[in-house]
Amino acid sequence: MSFFGAGARGHATGRPALPAVDSVPRIPPAGADIFLASLAILGTLVQFVPMLTDWGLSARKAGAKAGLIGATAIAGRLLVGLLLDRVAPLVVTAGVFLLVASGLVLLGLAGPPFAVAAAVMLGLAVGAEVDLIAFLVGRYFLSALYGQTYGAIYAVFLIGGALGPAISGYSQQATGDYRASLFGAGGCLIVAAALSIFLARTVSDGAGHVSRALSA
Repeated sequence: MSFFGAGARGHATGRPALPAVDSVPRIPPAGADIFLASLAILGTLVQFVPMLTDWGLSARKAGAKAGLIGATAIAGRLLVGLLLDRVAPLVVTAGVFLLVASGLVLLGLAGPPFAVAAAVMLGLAVGAEVDLIAFLVGRYFLSALYGQTYGAIYAVFLIGGALGPAISGYSQQATGDYRASLFGAGGCLIVAAALSIFLARTVSDGAGHVSRALSA
């Protein structure tokens, strides 16, 4: 058995199966995936209004654009929920991360004219991220260890969310602008998307291994 998928031995004995050694390499990428995404998304979210006012927008206009994040967060939860029923969950995760990465990079390149589009993309990710954690842990990790696994992954998410705004703020102070932090956040999300694809391939390979073992 692995953290990803149910364990045949656990079902046969009626006891919770323990993680197999071959599941261990999957755990660090999963944690790094969520950490990088949280670092980038929440780091940008907290600094969004200061970023826009730093670029010359009034506090009222910056607040209005940031308000789109909350509105689209609701839509993000609904949209991702629909996609998770139809598309491989880790592919959905990678797609969300790449979408937001493109939005943050374009915001860094174009500045305020792209703020509305960036706010919409950021809102979609904010609405989807916590739901994705719960769904992915429930789908790919052992149900008997769901609470422990979700708690560990969520702790990593919170650490990333705490560090992200601080790093973005320090970057602004060091460079005099938020563009470097936006490009860095975009890079983090691209790496997170790559880790999601890696995990998807790992899960697929593991499922094929189990199928071959059961048919032998």
